[in-house]
Amino acid sequence: VLFPAIEVSTGLPKIEISDITFPLLLLISFFSFKKDLIKFFIKYHTQFLFFWLIIFIAVISILYNGRGIVIRDWFEPLKFTKVFCFIFFFFWFSDFKQVSRIMKVVFLVLLALNCFHYFDIFQFNQYVEPYYAPSHHLDRFGLNSLGVPWTKRMLGTIGNPNNNALLFLLFLVYWLPKKRMVTKYDLLFSSLSIVAVFACQSRSGFIILLLIIVGYLFTYRPSNRIKVVLAATVCISFFLFQLFGNIYLASFGNPELLEHARVGRFTQWLRIIESMPGKWFLGHGVNKEYFESNGIIAESEYFLMLFRYGISGLLSLLLFWYFLVKDYLR
Repeated sequence: VLFPAIEVSTGLPKIEISDITFPLLLLISFFSFKKDLIKFFIKYHTQFLFFWLIIFIAVISILYNGRGIVIRDWFEPLKFTKVFCFIFFFFWFSDFKQVSRIMKVVFLVLLALNCFHYFDIFQFNQYVEPYYAPSHHLDRFGLNSLGVPWTKRMLGTIGNPNNNALLFLLFLVYWLPKKRMVTKYDLLFSSLSIVAVFACQSRSGFIILLLIIVGYLFTYRPSNRIKVVLAATVCISFFLFQLFGNIYLASFGNPELLEHARVGRFTQWLRIIESMPGKWFLGHGVNKEYFESNGIIAESEYFLMLFRYGISGLLSLLLFWYFLVKDYLR
């Protein structure tokens, strides 16, 4: 979350610090807590089954499409492995009090980095942000397609305003007060997360923000004080960003812009669907070259999974998340 990825060689994916430290952490855990690990695997065998099914399908798809010698394709199943191991490790080995202390530090540092980027303090966007954000996002930060000053969409440590909004939405879910005893940090950090989401100026992020708050109000039934604070934070943030010229979210009231966004996404999805005959079951493999040469942007994790690993890969992913959430709720 906090450290930028490092480019080792042109043509190869960038390496994150966690790519090195996390496997070491898993190895240490395996040799130190082997019996506990085996019990954990048995308890959550359904999730493990579907996870390994995803990896298996991804490998078969890459080989079936004759892309076994394309090195960068193999980094995609490795990403799945890394994400799954992180989920597993967090659920198995985390202590809530310890995690809570770490989250406070991570959140505040992350917020500081985003503020340095948003206000370009100490020329942050010239010297530091290029390590986080791709040039096609950073070069247009605060500008429209004509190069004229426009709304700022905060890129942060992820380098993409929509994904950066999702990151702060995850923090919002974490910080929202869920007990009768509300700590002094909960409401403050919840409010700061909401402001950060607005700074990203993401339409999808804004919709999810409203859904999270509505779901929270119905699920936890917080006190009137909490309701007032959350409502005031959302309203004040919206009007302040509007006042200072960040008008991207105003497109909600512009049917023409919304229709353009809808058509743009449907066009991309239709092009993926049109490429699927003969590839429905196992997909095309990773095949990033196809996307690049045809100017396709998936605009959806589900359509990307469908293209790469077919219906079998997409269904396995959905079932993995379904059983993970089902067991967690139980």
